[in-house]
Amino acid sequence: MIKTDITTEAMRLAQEKYGKEFHPLSQMFPCMASDDLAVLRDNVAKNPPDVVKVDMLGGKVLEGKNMMLVAALLGLKVEFVEYEGNDPIGFLLTRNLHRRHLTISQRAYVAARMVTTTLGSNQHKGTGIPEPSITEVTQPEAARLLGISVDSVSGASKILTSGNEEIIGAIRHGKKTINAAIRELNLTADADDSAEDSVLDEKKAAKVIKRYAGERYVDKMIDLMKSEGETNIDKLLGKALVAYCEARSAR
Repeated sequence: MIKTDITTEAMRLAQEKYGKEFHPLSQMFPCMASDDLAVLRDNVAKNPPDVVKVDMLGGKVLEGKNMMLVAALLGLKVEFVEYEGNDPIGFLLTRNLHRRHLTISQRAYVAARMVTTTLGSNQHKGTGIPEPSITEVTQPEAARLLGISVDSVSGASKILTSGNEEIIGAIRHGKKTINAAIRELNLTADADDSAEDSVLDEKKAAKVIKRYAGERYVDKMIDLMKSEGETNIDKLLGKALVAYCEARSAR
C-alpha cells in the first residue's frame, strides 16, 4: 500500500480551494514535510481556530502557508490579508526563526534562498497589487541575519545551484548537513562549520556546564544544545548559557 504524501495532497486541495500562488520569498521557509504537517493537522483539529490568517504580498502567499494547507485539509475558513509593512524579509524571519529549531545547515539553506530570491526580485512583479521594493541581500548580509558564517551560505548556494532536489530536500528538512552534501556532490568546500558534522561530546559539555552553571542545569542545557544543533562546546556553550538564562528569567 502506497503511503499518501499529506503535503502533496494538501497543496492540491489548497490550489483547488484558494487558487493562490506562493510568493518567491515564502520559499525561504519551505512547507513542512508530510509527517510534520500531519502532526500540525492533528493538533489543530483538536482545537481549530475560527479563522486561519494568511499574510499575502502582492496577492501571493507570504507567510502562513503551512496553516493554509492544514485549513485546506480540515475545511477551515481562511482569511487572506495583504502585508502592509515595508520589510517582508524581516517579517518572515521574525515569524519563523523563533518557532523553528533550525540546524546550522538549515539556516544556511534559508540564507542562500534569501540571496537567490531577492536577486532581481523586483523585476518579477505583475499581479497589479502594490508591494514594497525588496532590497537585494548579499551573502554576508544573509549570514549576519541568520547568525552563521558566510562560508556556510556560500556552500548552501553551491548546493542550490547544483539542482539536486533530493539532497536539497534533505538539507531543508534537517536530514543532511551542508558539509556532507558538498562531499557527496564533489563540490569545492568553503564551509567552516565543521562542528555540525561532529557528535556532541556530552561528557565534556556536562563538565563545563557543571563548573559554570551548576549540576542541576546539566541535563536541561544539553537538551537545549541538541535542539539548537550545537556540538562545538568551546564555540557555542556561551550561547546556550545565555539562552537558558533568558528562558528562566522569562518565566
